[in-house]
Amino acid sequence: MISTCLSGLCNYNESLKNNEDSLDLVLCVPGHNKSTLSITMEDSLLSITSNGKKENISSVSYKYRLNTDRINSKNITAKCEDGLLYISIPKKSKKNYNITIN
Repeated sequence: MISTCLSGLCNYNESLKNNEDSLDLVLCVPGHNKSTLSITMEDSLLSITSNGKKENISSVSYKYRLNTDRINSKNITAKCEDGLLYISIPKKSKKNYNITIN
């Protein structure tokens, strides 16, 4: 589902779980909250960045290239609590069709 990870998924600050209905991404963002973070989806690029700098808090920048043919990008949800940012990226439903033989 994630074709390219620009920040590297092997980083200990991030975790990805590929579920049947969604991709669930957890990012470590200590000291940040929903007012200091920005999440955007432009074309196929999901970007997570920090807004401004605070003393003793490191900046955040993650970028992921997603296969938009397989995800529902308009229904991505996120929440931030206890220094963790949870992002759920729903997958498009797989439709099965019966084909009539004439």
